[in-house]
Amino acid sequence: YWGGPEADQSLERSLTGAYASMREAYNVDDFYDFAFVRPIARTSDWLWRTVDVVFIDGIANGVATAAANVGEGWRRWSTGNVQHYMLTVLVGLALLVGIIGVWGGV
Repeated sequence: YWGGPEADQSLERSLTGAYASMREAYNVDDFYDFAFVRPIARTSDWLWRTVDVVFIDGIANGVATAAANVGEGWRRWSTGNVQHYMLTVLVGLALLVGIIGVWGGV
């Protein structure tokens, strides 16, 4: 290395295998990519496709659909007709009395 570019080439010719290994940094980057980067990338891709897309998005979409369905049902019931509202109060009261009667008797 002290002799300039010619000395570098002579060193390369005399130590072909070792020089190539040092030039490639002992292939540490390739090993790291193979041992850590690729498995983590595959695992994170699998987690994204199964856990995130199927479960988390499925739960969120299911809750949103249920809320939309409940809202649609209440929208149809909310007609402005006082008799409907009174019927709702009476049905709720009957359910409440039934629940208290069942649990109160236990």
